[in-house]
Amino acid sequence: MPNVVYMGGFQCKPSKPLPQHLEEFVQSSGEHGEVLHEPSYRMNMQRLSKLHLDQPMKPLDHAVFWIEFVMRHRGAAHLRTESYKMPWYAYHSVDVIVVVTVPTHAHLPKTKKD
Repeated sequence: MPNVVYMGGFQCKPSKPLPQHLEEFVQSSGEHGEVLHEPSYRMNMQRLSKLHLDQPMKPLDHAVFWIEFVMRHRGAAHLRTESYKMPWYAYHSVDVIVVVTVPTHAHLPKTKKD
């Protein structure tokens, strides 16, 4: 897709230690947890980590670049998605939901009230 930049990774706080009951559960995984200690798994994860971290700019520099880019181009309208022009009912697929549910409800058996 043109004009799309992957901002990889999750932006989150450093992890806290697991509560004791969860830590016990993780440690009790037995042979299924052994995959973490297999050399092939560890090498693959290290290889993928290096690929993911191989970036020409630091994340802060990347963010500053895009902020300045948008400011230079007065909002960068050419990068906006076209979905902001859609009516609300199409954006939220209300029209599709109506088309699917109305015929379904029309064929339901009607019950008689006494």
